[in-house]
Amino acid sequence: VGGVGFINTEEFVPSITADVSLTGGYGGIFGEFIVLPRSQVHLSFPILAGMGAMAATSWTQVNTDVNYESVVEQVSIFMIVEPSVELEFNFTRFFRMAGFFSYRFTTDIDMDREFASAGSLINYTAGLRFKFGKF
Repeated sequence: VGGVGFINTEEFVPSITADVSLTGGYGGIFGEFIVLPRSQVHLSFPILAGMGAMAATSWTQVNTDVNYESVVEQVSIFMIVEPSVELEFNFTRFFRMAGFFSYRFTTDIDMDREFASAGSLINYTAGLRFKFGKF
């Protein structure tokens, strides 16, 4: 099982005269093929397949204090497939760390264009993964 959460910075949207941020997440089944898993350094080819949701949330100031009120403007549900390639390091029998590069494919995001485009989550990703367990 794997999952990811995300949030972006607020941007002003003139049509609703409010700041809007996109938040969401996705998760699903995570599987991987590991080349030479007992080697100290090795390659693996993971894939995540599942579903997710993204919300456009507006923030407006309630009074002169720093109190803000949030309103969910739109929500979109999507399917996702994210294949990756990893360079993985075995540190102990219970801990591995991997640098990864992936490409995220999703179904169209169904929101007004002022909030997000249909393919706004389809993109490359790179980062680090920390894996804990008995290997």
